Amino acid sequence: MLKMEHKKLNDLLSKYKSATLSEAEKLELDNWYLQEAEAYKNKLSEDDVQEISKDIASNLPLKRQPVPLRQIWVRIGIAASICLISYLSVSEFYHNKEINQNILKASTILPGTNGATLTLGNGTKVILDQQKMGLVATDSGTLIKKNANGEIVYDTQSENSTPVLNTISTAVGQQYQVVLPDGTHVWLNASSSLKYPTFFKMGSREVELVGEAYFEVSHNPSAPFIVKSANQDVRVLGTHFNISAYSDDAIVRTTLFEGKVQVAKTDRSSLLTLKPGEETVLESNQLTTKQANLLETIAWKEGYFRFYGKDIKSIMKMLSRWYNIEVEYIGPVTNEHYYGKISRFKSINEVLKMLEKAQGVHFKIEGRRVAVTK
Repeated sequence: MLKMEHKKLNDLLSKYKSATLSEAEKLELDNWYLQEAEAYKNKLSEDDVQEISKDIASNLPLKRQPVPLRQIWVRIGIAASICLISYLSVSEFYHNKEINQNILKASTILPGTNGATLTLGNGTKVILDQQKMGLVATDSGTLIKKNANGEIVYDTQSENSTPVLNTISTAVGQQYQVVLPDGTHVWLNASSSLKYPTFFKMGSREVELVGEAYFEVSHNPSAPFIVKSANQDVRVLGTHFNISAYSDDAIVRTTLFEGKVQVAKTDRSSLLTLKPGEETVLESNQLTTKQANLLETIAWKEGYFRFYGKDIKSIMKMLSRWYNIEVEYIGPVTNEHYYGKISRFKSINEVLKMLEKAQGVHFKIEGRRVAVTK
């Protein structure tokens, strides 16, 4: 089995070097890295690693000096990482240009942080990042606590009372984690909100999402877990998936990492079942399915921005949510597409400097306003 997998990997790497990878094969290579690289870290010899690393590095499309290779997934061994690091994740972008002095001289805009607001059933708002570990609030017979990891967790004392709805919301430049009353873990991205009851009644687990969140749903075959978002419902029993449903995005994406989910339009006119590695796209009231880029989808949860053929407007929208900046486009916008990975915990100045090393874009920072020019 290992021999077959290793041969398949080498075939894909060879196609990558010759620029003959199909879109499906590119996604296969991405998804292999996320799901299977752990199994390879002790199975490739040092000679294999060095040979593949040199082979890939010699074919990178650099215009000037090579960019250092860096590991993208700390928990995956170095031996496995080197095989794909050049293809998947160069911490700086491919092309070098002189850095725009407007960025170097501008005030530093720091990245977002962990923070959120919890709105209780009676409308009381609790600023979670100001709370210490321990009891945060009590709502409808449920103790709401902040654990040692900084997550909000629910401890139901009595299910005889009537559950009330809580809403956890992140502002621009915030992210947060919550453990729902059934044990489901949710990671909430910037400018997002999740509405849910203080405890789930038997046979029912329903939440509402605006924005983006990653879910690890606690398995319960007698109570399907349903996520309602913009014009769609996602139904699962127990699985890992990501939903991006921002109100200012034209597309809603549901991406499956583990298990099985059903995605339906709200009017039930269309229903699709996903397998791991697939995603649904809801656009212009049409629901379709396609292979997902799992690395790109999960990057925000792991502390990165990952761009896989992203245009500059898509990138700047992501940055504006995290850095709380206003973006203005001056003149024509570049049609370049960008590939790479940047830490979400760098300042906006550092991120923009990295982008300026790529072709076709320049930035000027004035306060929290970023002007983008070609």
